[in-house]
Amino acid sequence: MKTVGVNLLMMIPDQGGGPEVYARRMVQGLADCPDLRLKLFVNLEAAQSFEPSERVEIVVVEFAPERFRTRLAAEQKKLPRLARKYGVDVLFNPLGSAPRRTRCPQVVTIHDLSHERFGERLGFWALRKRRRLIKRSLRGADRLIAVSEYTAEDLRRFCKVEPPPIEVIAHGVDTQLAQLEPGLLERVRERYSLPESFAFLPGRTLWHKNHVGAVRAIARLREDWDAELPLVLCGGEGEGHADMLEQIEIDGVKKLVRHLGRVEDSEIPALYSMATCLLFPSRIEGFGLPLLEAFACGCPVICSNTCGLPRTAGDAALLVDPDHVEGMAHALRLVMSEPELRASLIERGKARASQMTWYRTVEQTAQLLRAMAGD
Repeated sequence: MKTVGVNLLMMIPDQGGGPEVYARRMVQGLADCPDLRLKLFVNLEAAQSFEPSERVEIVVVEFAPERFRTRLAAEQKKLPRLARKYGVDVLFNPLGSAPRRTRCPQVVTIHDLSHERFGERLGFWALRKRRRLIKRSLRGADRLIAVSEYTAEDLRRFCKVEPPPIEVIAHGVDTQLAQLEPGLLERVRERYSLPESFAFLPGRTLWHKNHVGAVRAIARLREDWDAELPLVLCGGEGEGHADMLEQIEIDGVKKLVRHLGRVEDSEIPALYSMATCLLFPSRIEGFGLPLLEAFACGCPVICSNTCGLPRTAGDAALLVDPDHVEGMAHALRLVMSEPELRASLIERGKARASQMTWYRTVEQTAQLLRAMAGD
């Protein structure tokens, strides 16, 4: 039996988006592999969200997780010693950050290099910090996992150091996501006073998620076709929140936009299932996990024709230019007014979701970890 260390020191619960979902799914899936023993290295805040078992041991590393510097120091200095102490055969770093030096082999998952695409939005010091973090992780890695071909291409394009060998292992989805408990749809609709029809956009209001574009599309839909489709958002507030609020005022669509804030994980499938469509006009995504979640829930998808999203979507979504408001509004109108198109998108989406499961992701990842551990 091989011992796999899992580096979760950078995790701040409910703030990590897609990478956090991925890390938790990998822990859950790898824990079911009978030939692997897991050592989860976590901070005190994240420790409470993981359960130990016969083959899963939780190792709490004490430091102040709210500060990036202390997280980084714990990862670079404490983690290598702990990996040696607990007899780790291979260290898995699912959140994209890794120690520069360890005695055991390391596998690092890189989700995206968005800072290279839109570094001017970060500012000099934030961009420099992000680049140094990636560079350090690449130097410590013996093998990389890229969540898409798009991310793999960016690694080869932007990295100033020669990256280690790259394996492309895509994210997955739980195909049972749409099997909701009785009464959940009604409870969620009542709790948030949701309309019968709405476009759904999950995720923090970060600039690259393009919430401003989504608001403008809703306004253009009303202006050009005299059609109203409310926009329902969920997730925490990010650096793009103020811009979104300003756009809502400019377009006069305050009554059409609902921001629910953070919602329970169990409520997300209900929101997908009730939505007229997922509107996902992000400018940069390594993979785009919400697409698969929407597919699994029978929710038609409208998404950007850029970054990694077209490859994730396959033929199961309407692709739009994230900076072309008229195109987004037209796609919304099509989903609202053409039942045959809507039915086709739902059917193709479910087929796409069935091809990209967390089970497949875990199996491929476990196989790589076994190989790196010397199996």
